[in-house]
Amino acid sequence: MFEARKKLRLCVYPGNERPKNDPDFAFLLVKKLMDAGHEVVVAYIHSNDTVASDLEELGVEVRILPQMMNSFMSKIKSSVEQKDELYQEFLDFISQQESLELDLGIEVLGKWMPPVFFNLPRLGFINYHPGPLPRLKGSEPDTFAILEGWKEIWGTVHEITENMDDGGIVGFTKKISLDEYSTPLEVYKDLMFHGIDSLASVADEYYEGKNKILTKPFEKESWATLSRAYNFSWIKSSDTLAFVNRKFRAFCGQNINIKLKVKLEERIFEVVNMETFLYNHNIESGKVIGHYHGSGFYSGAPIYTVRDGFLLLKLGVEIPESQLWINTSRKAESSNAQVIDFRHKPKIVDSRLVLQEVNNYLRHLS
Repeated sequence: MFEARKKLRLCVYPGNERPKNDPDFAFLLVKKLMDAGHEVVVAYIHSNDTVASDLEELGVEVRILPQMMNSFMSKIKSSVEQKDELYQEFLDFISQQESLELDLGIEVLGKWMPPVFFNLPRLGFINYHPGPLPRLKGSEPDTFAILEGWKEIWGTVHEITENMDDGGIVGFTKKISLDEYSTPLEVYKDLMFHGIDSLASVADEYYEGKNKILTKPFEKESWATLSRAYNFSWIKSSDTLAFVNRKFRAFCGQNINIKLKVKLEERIFEVVNMETFLYNHNIESGKVIGHYHGSGFYSGAPIYTVRDGFLLLKLGVEIPESQLWINTSRKAESSNAQVIDFRHKPKIVDSRLVLQEVNNYLRHLS
């Protein structure tokens, strides 16, 4: 029986920070590429990745990346520059791949790769970045889309070069609308699954010789990183309610080890929930003017002033200075941290009791 020739011979490198729900993102991506008529020859994964058996069921050979690729980017680059034993082991691994005669490589949320890796396929590697490039480079485009108040967002397919999130843009996902309830985790998952369709479409364009470098939608570039996100994770007296709401969704609407925080009388607390009240006042911002005297979840919670209103803050643990910044991988799926569903967040506060505290404070001032 005659079998039609496959389009392109592909390799895929699904990084460990992809969505690993059931089914796994890597499984869905590979199946989409195969359904589009491409041959996924090999999948390169890390040693602790559990997707291997699922990919093998699709008939894809799985090869474990060398030890060097389990390190942080700085350590990988150091090994490459010093040409140490780990890099020599990596070069031996690369030499074993050359007989595969690959056409195109596809990476999603993988680590920085040495040029000998991304030059392995005849047409090089493309990468899917779940955010708009070059405006939101780095691991947190969804978080910064919320923090910066974006109304829509999209993902980007680009060629891989030595620089992270660089290289010519060759495709976009469709745009996703954001609203006042959108959270980073919701946006991230939507973008990742839209990325599957875009990667398959771009692979088809490479096969047909129609791939081309697209115009960048932004000239300005910025980095959407965990370290930058940390700088926004404080509720400040200068904040507006709108900005506080965006911070609230950015840090309580996903599981990353950066907590929303507030400083009260030189003590730092995690903020685990809140209610906001728009109120035109002339009270100094950044003050606790009273506490909620109702029963239930917010009983005893402080009422904190910002520029254009008040916040009723449900505080978590006090955070010691030594534990303010903890480096972590993003989008942890096994965290015990509460993730708030902002679309179905119940109102459990008697606003009259909050306004009563405000009026009591104003009377005290007069």
